[in-house]
Order: sequence, then structure tokens, then C-alpha cells
Amino acid sequence: HLGSRLTEGGTSNAPSRLRSAHPEAWTTVAMSGRSAVRLNPADREPGLAFLGTQNGRQRATRQQGASAQWVGVRADHGVVNSGRWAFCVWNESGGNLRVGWSCADSSIKLGTDPWGFGYGGTATKSHAGQFTKYGQTYGQGD
Repeated sequence: HLGSRLTEGGTSNAPSRLRSAHPEAWTTVAMSGRSAVRLNPADREPGLAFLGTQNGRQRATRQQGASAQWVGVRADHGVVNSGRWAFCVWNESGGNLRVGWSCADSSIKLGTDPWGFGYGGTATKSHAGQFTKYGQTYGQGD
């Protein structure tokens, strides 16, 4: 359950702290089956291990002994043009992670160049190598 599209009208099923400032303007349309968004094994950094799927959720982690402190992976779908888009990520391990959006040609190190935006569990947003405190922290179980 890594992807869903938010469109105008209706309400969101997202937890209240993750909803838009105007929840009455959003509807969650979950992607499922063939259109489900998955992590892309062909677009990841060395050191990322896929752990299979459990309860419909694809699982991945940083491999023990990986040389990099951070490892990244992109999804196998993108969004283009207009609309409002969102995705879901569960932090089962409690490790620090950064989620966000990037162009296919951007660095896989999310938020470190002008073509990616990230948000980390330490309540830090990132874009073009600038890291700024923003929002609230998240961790295990979020």
C-alpha cells in the first residue's frame, strides 16, 4: 500500500495529523492490483534489501553492513501534469527515514538536488541540499 491518489471532492481516510488543511476538498482513491505502486528494484542504491510483502505492504530495509548511512529507492510509478498526489509509508522498524518526491533524473539521495523534495522523521524538509526544520517527527509505527 505505497500509493494513493488524492483528488478533489469528498473526504480523506488519512490520519487527522496527515490530512490537508482543507480535508473537505480531498478524496483518497487507493491504487490496487495491477496499478499498485511498488518499490522499483531497478532504481535503488546498493545496500537496500527487499523483505517481501506482508499484509499487502512491500517491505524494505537498509542491509546490515551496508557502507552507506542512507540508502534510497524510488517507486515504479510517477505522477505528471496536475492534480494532488500522495502515498503511504509505514515505518515498522523505527529507523529514521526520508520520504518525498523526485524526478527520474534526480539524485536518489532525496532532497539533495533541485529535482527532489524530502521530509524526514526528524521533522526536517529538504530540497536542493537545504535542510529546514518543519512539522513534527515520526517514527516506529507511523
